[in-house]
Amino acid sequence: MKQNERFYLYCALNSVLSTKREIHKFGELLKQETGNSSESMACLIPVMDEFAAISNNLIDVLKKSFDAESRRRELTALSVDDTKQLERLNHVMNNISRYIHQTADRVRPYMQAKVDDSDDPMFDFEIVAKIDYQLSQEDPEYDEDDDNYLSMRTEPLTRCRCEYDLNDDWRFSTTPEPFQHEPLSWLLHSLTEQDYGPEGPRVHLNDCLRIGQVHVDIKVWHQYIFDIKEGTWLKRRSGSEYMPVHVHTPY
Repeated sequence: MKQNERFYLYCALNSVLSTKREIHKFGELLKQETGNSSESMACLIPVMDEFAAISNNLIDVLKKSFDAESRRRELTALSVDDTKQLERLNHVMNNISRYIHQTADRVRPYMQAKVDDSDDPMFDFEIVAKIDYQLSQEDPEYDEDDDNYLSMRTEPLTRCRCEYDLNDDWRFSTTPEPFQHEPLSWLLHSLTEQDYGPEGPRVHLNDCLRIGQVHVDIKVWHQYIFDIKEGTWLKRRSGSEYMPVHVHTPY
């Protein structure tokens, strides 16, 4: 099954689940307005039951397709060359983690100083890394007219040394052999073990070998609040309490 086929299959599953929820909400709303004994409810209930049966069958088929694809990918044997490539990829991911942290570490003190400055209206900030894993141009599924993303991740960097700290080792007893010779990077662990929906699916080990580039966008957000009624900027003092900050803005 190709990557884009899995994407559309995933979207179809979400669409069925969403439609099922909406029909249930509609039925509950109609029940409140007309009562259980109304002719409308009598007509609607069989339709709802039929759709529920169809959607449940479709959900089972879609889930079995995902499970079968997952098992097929995981059971595919890795060659010696594959193992060496995965070891190198893990090393690269650790280097990317290190660079991301170093970049955030340089920015964070400046941002925190602005938050701590009572004369500066900035009340908070956020630093995140958006990471896109792109197919190699040699991959058979590479399309020049497409983004060619295998998966995407958004990692928080606002606080110092977040969850994928370089000192952490994400190896477990079930961790494959290619990652037993150095600490397993959080980035690679996240990529191969966690699923974040259609844009951030879990990538199997065999598909990790198809990665050609890793695109990293480190975003820094300055956060402000302006009170229209009072005509002032607001800065958090403690908890949910805010204080005004008067800033002269020349026109």
